[in-house]
Amino acid sequence: MPKKQLHADIQKAVKDWLQWHKWYIYRNQASQFSEAGIADLTGIKNGRIIWIEIKTSEQDALSSHQEAFKENIRLNGGTYHRIWSIDQLEQMAVRGML
Repeated sequence: MPKKQLHADIQKAVKDWLQWHKWYIYRNQASQFSEAGIADLTGIKNGRIIWIEIKTSEQDALSSHQEAFKENIRLNGGTYHRIWSIDQLEQMAVRGML
């Protein structure tokens, strides 16, 4: 059985891939002062902003706070992605979702 990737490893790979493709990426720090459920990464490119939540597998669900954050982003016209692999990220790029 393949070893499950660590959250930090996936996050670094996603961040590196996006930066290679000219996105400005900011890693959000969850703290007592941040909004509950804030996405792991924020990306900006050509005036477009995306929010990215990293999961370790496709089966990993968002928490209720993450769902609420995602819904707030979408209700305000933003883009939110749940990413669990570089392959998924590359497929999204090919489909024009990034």
